[in-house]
Amino acid sequence: MFETKRLHEVADFCNDRRQVVRGQQRLLRRGPFPLYVENGIVPFDDYSYDGLFLILGSLCNVETSQGCFAVQQAEGKFSVTDLYHVIAGKTDADTRYLREVLSHMPVRGRADEGGQSIRLAENSLRYLPIPWPAKAERQAFVALGEEHRDHLQNLGERLAQLAEGNQREWDEALRASVKPATYTIDQLCTITLGRSLDAHDRTLGGRYPVVSSQGLWGHTNVEGIDGPCLVIGQAGQFLVGGYYEEGAFPLGDAIALAMRKEAPLSALALSVVLAQQGIRPRLRFVDNQAQALALPLDQLGSMTIAVPDATLLASLEQRLSQAFEASRALEAEKEAGEHTFNEIVSRFLAQDSSVLNELTVKDSLDSATSREEDVASAEVSQDLSSTTADELASRAVSLVDQALALLSTAEPEATLFDATWEVIPLIAARSLATQQQWESLLQAPSPADCADQLIREAASCTTHWQPAIQLLGESSALAPQDRSALLQSMVCWNSSSECRQLVRLLAGTARPDTLSPREATKHTPRESKSILIPESVANLMASLALLFYPNAVTAFDPFSQTGAMLNALGQAVPSLSRYGETPFFSDALADVLAWLSADDAPSEIAVGESLCNDVFEGRAFDIVASVLPCNAGEWSEARPSDSDPRWQFGTPPRNKANLAWLQHAYSHRADEGIAVLAVANATLHESRGCEPSVRRALIDSGCAQVVIALPGKIFEDERPPMSIVVLGSERADDCETLFINLLESGVEFTGFEGFSGASRFLPPAVAEQVIGLVTAWHAGKRDGFPSFAKSVSKSQIKESGLLTPWTYTAR
Repeated sequence: MFETKRLHEVADFCNDRRQVVRGQQRLLRRGPFPLYVENGIVPFDDYSYDGLFLILGSLCNVETSQGCFAVQQAEGKFSVTDLYHVIAGKTDADTRYLREVLSHMPVRGRADEGGQSIRLAENSLRYLPIPWPAKAERQAFVALGEEHRDHLQNLGERLAQLAEGNQREWDEALRASVKPATYTIDQLCTITLGRSLDAHDRTLGGRYPVVSSQGLWGHTNVEGIDGPCLVIGQAGQFLVGGYYEEGAFPLGDAIALAMRKEAPLSALALSVVLAQQGIRPRLRFVDNQAQALALPLDQLGSMTIAVPDATLLASLEQRLSQAFEASRALEAEKEAGEHTFNEIVSRFLAQDSSVLNELTVKDSLDSATSREEDVASAEVSQDLSSTTADELASRAVSLVDQALALLSTAEPEATLFDATWEVIPLIAARSLATQQQWESLLQAPSPADCADQLIREAASCTTHWQPAIQLLGESSALAPQDRSALLQSMVCWNSSSECRQLVRLLAGTARPDTLSPREATKHTPRESKSILIPESVANLMASLALLFYPNAVTAFDPFSQTGAMLNALGQAVPSLSRYGETPFFSDALADVLAWLSADDAPSEIAVGESLCNDVFEGRAFDIVASVLPCNAGEWSEARPSDSDPRWQFGTPPRNKANLAWLQHAYSHRADEGIAVLAVANATLHESRGCEPSVRRALIDSGCAQVVIALPGKIFEDERPPMSIVVLGSERADDCETLFINLLESGVEFTGFEGFSGASRFLPPAVAEQVIGLVTAWHAGKRDGFPSFAKSVSKSQIKESGLLTPWTYTAR
């Protein structure tokens, strides 16, 4: 028996994970994953879906030529633009069933047909009626569809073999000819221009097939071309066309070719020749490249073809005729199979219960697991560090909410930003206090005053911590008793390191346009907004830097943001002198506050735009480590000078910030030092403008020692995936570079809402494995790596001109 369900009852809608990627961004974000766009699939650097899903057109590709929903089944890791809808059944078996049903369901009456094109809204899709028989019968319907497709594929392969055999025999006849003749299409054929045809003149059983550049449009009894002919049309810049044994009626965007009486070959033979040239019934794509003839239709008449000697041509024509009859038999078998299958499908969609008895249920085990179970499994394997981060964020949210409630009483227009910067100095004070000091502070008449005094004492130790004074009680909008109440809420907090982490977390999520709390300092940089660098990434980069330069004395981050990179380096080597520059005052202040209680605080944190106004100009450091701005675009108002010593690999245009940042950071590297930089992937593959020449110079220098492609969606600002590039001194020989592809190594998790846009993290175990691989490579190992890593010679890299790890490693 049938039951009817709405689509949203049996499928999950996954549109929230679609990518908004247009024009130039598609070029900047090329990678190893498929991205479904309006005209097919393009390579992309990240995936949003992993598993079995269905893709249906929203603003394009809504309807098939048969008038049903155009449904694509996608499996594995991929991304989809917002021009499509993405759905999945509760199990993989249900997804396959929905594919069969939707791909045979008429679009008319179920989509918006009011404009120039058909549009399908999500709401219309949600309420589609879906026939829902028992599980075994759904499986049988899927098996029927798969069997039918396999049969059609087999017939298609046999037809293709016949066509290839025809073309092969034509080539052999030409090679065997003593003197092949050459003709133009005009000499061989009469060319008839297509014309319009009223819709009421098209019938199902007319004499002439009605043909346009888009294929067959029905039949008509209006006089067309009698006898064998070819109909050729224009599909964009390419020509498409086919052979019609009984004649045809060409529509206005096509022409018909009929053989002249004196022509030495038949229309069938001509169709074989034109197919060799790329004129076929449908466009054929290989690796996203059309295998078709690009030629204006009006120039077809002047096209020349070679014809074999007459004796060879006669026997060839006979074999071509036999092959054509075999093709017709296969086409007839295909048509009969389509008719039988469509009749069963129509009855099934009409919920004719008798059709269920005709479906053969094959013995199979439904091994598909519900998506809810998959999610539960993923949550079990989630890294425990994300739970800790959520707990910390939860504490911070609670405290900020409490501060906002107190602020709103005195200042009704107070914002979340104001509340956050009321909380930050109090958390910093907690990080300064020992447990005994903290207990005494909470029992004091005014805990807030005691907290301020702790910060004053710490800030008095060094001049560059003076900005912290700007956030004390004098600048607060809260009354002392309210600030003390906030401190009392932190009674259970007992970890200085956690408090420092929370300071960075809050500072990174509360940054207004002025970039400084209560406009204490006016500063408006051109640089892109800073982000919270994932701890796993910072630790990995720090480990790489110290692996290549274990005796480093100084380190520098030209875009230090909230100091995560310097923090990671300091934790690894407390004696390391560390310097950073950030364009954001709030970042510098947060970094200062976070380090007030630490013995291994950075040596200097400066506020400035490092790329255009470098506070550390002329200074070199043993280690340069930084997560650089990603695809920031324009970085200078004036044309960069060719004499600037920073541009070792080529002068970057003022609108190519990726190239400028990489070379600027590398220029701060001391002799024999190391630069470990997280860069936009576009830097490694962009093919427009000067990028290839700059990258070629970088490759020629041999300074690129390791390149690691990081997973996507591990940064909280949803930036495109980045790669870590380890740059050392120049190497003149045919040296090698180690490529490691971690694009698929990110683990999904749900970050604390409001504080992290990241949806994945890099597991510590993966980072440890990477360090092990790089350590072995640094010690001389060059082969025997796992499939996601490979050591590649400079000469091989120069051949491709690319530094993308997925170019050289297996997915």
